[in-house]
Amino acid sequence: MTLTETRVHALALGTLRARLDARAAVYIAKYPALDLGARYRWVTERVAEASYNGAGGTLELGEDRVTVTLELPFFAMLYRERIEAFVLRELDALVRADAS
Repeated sequence: MTLTETRVHALALGTLRARLDARAAVYIAKYPALDLGARYRWVTERVAEASYNGAGGTLELGEDRVTVTLELPFFAMLYRERIEAFVLRELDALVRADAS
C-alpha cells in the first residue's frame, strides 16, 4: 500500500531540514528500543528516507512543497486512517510558518 501526502510551504530548505531532524529526534528519544536513529537518514540535500519492519518512506523537500511517500505492508491497511492522520499532523507542523 502506498500513501502520498503533500503540503505547500514558504520556508527555507535549512529551516525545513532542521525541523524534520528535530521531529525525528523526538521520536528517536521517545522510542529508544526501536532504534529509529539507525533507520532514518538523509540521502541527498532534499530527500530523507526511513524504514521499519517492512515499511519505508521518503520525504522530499521541494522549493515550495514537501512530499511524503510511504510504502506500507498489506496489514497496515487496518491502520490507514491513523497513519494518514499522523502524517498529516507532522507535515502541518513541519511547514507551519511560525516557529515550531
